[in-house]
Amino acid sequence: MQHFIIPGQFGDSVAPFPIYIGEPAADAHPLEQQQAAGLYRQA
Repeated sequence: MQHFIIPGQFGDSVAPFPIYIGEPAADAHPLEQQQAAGLYRQA
């Protein structure tokens, strides 16, 4: 899994935002290991 820090702008502030990129397991949906997994489960 690779870890990246992206500068994100939140209102008037800029703060570091961590992004993780990895290879999903063969029996898992790709979003299960991503930060959007919570949004995927709500749909």
